[in-house]
Amino acid sequence: MRAVALGEAAVATLRRLGDPRNTGLALVILADAYLGHGDEARVTTALEEALALYRWVESDDGATDALLGLATVALNRGEVERARPLLGAGLRFLRTLGAERATADALLKSARVAAALGEPERAVQLLGSVVDRAAARRLMSPAERDGLDRDLAAWRALLGAAAFEVAAAAGRRLTSAEAPAEALAIVQPSPVPLPDATGRRPLPRRAGVGGAG
Repeated sequence: MRAVALGEAAVATLRRLGDPRNTGLALVILADAYLGHGDEARVTTALEEALALYRWVESDDGATDALLGLATVALNRGEVERARPLLGAGLRFLRTLGAERATADALLKSARVAAALGEPERAVQLLGSVVDRAAARRLMSPAERDGLDRDLAAWRALLGAAAFEVAAAAGRRLTSAEAPAEALAIVQPSPVPLPDATGRRPLPRRAGVGGAG
């Protein structure tokens, strides 16, 4: 619980200092600590506040981190329809950010959506688009790489070797621009406004505070 206690203290200090950008970062780190203890309710609360702050200071990369974290919680709970607009918004940010690790994360989560929607071949395509990107795999944690390898093995067993190889090969042929576009076509083909994650009135944007990315 030490990581949680330190994270909560950091968030409290940054709030007192009136530093929204770094408060958002501290909240994302704190959410990861909460997740390590299986406290998904507090993960969601922390990430929703972080998302609101990042939207306020117009930090697209920070907002993407919060969106992908919220999508993880939704998928873990089996709430696919809640995860879809969160992933869609994150993927739209990533088209301009080009963050390799976050893009790989979004592709893996989009594969989970495809699987939940009954489209295993498209799920394998997205997994294949990640596994062939050496840079993306280097940026993944050992646990994430192990999870990816387990997913690939599970889909191979489900689809059969021949169908799996066809889908995986199609994924490996996707370019760095095509793979996120394919993921977006699965999770949210038509953009919809993302509601304020906290359920409160959106924070006003302040001129001169922060910047994109």
